[in-house]
Amino acid sequence: MLTFFNRQELTVTFSLQEMSRIQNILAGNGLEYKVKTFLKHGIDRARMGSMGMNPDEMYEYIIYVRKDDYDVAMHLIHAGRED
Repeated sequence: MLTFFNRQELTVTFSLQEMSRIQNILAGNGLEYKVKTFLKHGIDRARMGSMGMNPDEMYEYIIYVRKDDYDVAMHLIHAGRED
């Protein structure tokens, strides 16, 4: 079970597609993970609505894995990518 005490932040992204890609990789390799989602512009949106905001950048996704799985998870999500 992934808890507050045995988890480590793997990455933060604002892209739903990137978050889904990472979830698929982690699940496909049997790694337990947790995603926390935050509304990026919660206060501004409450006052002004979402007009003019890029919907792809409205949410922040923080992905956590077990501390013991961190190195493996980092390798898997960056394997084959040239950043």
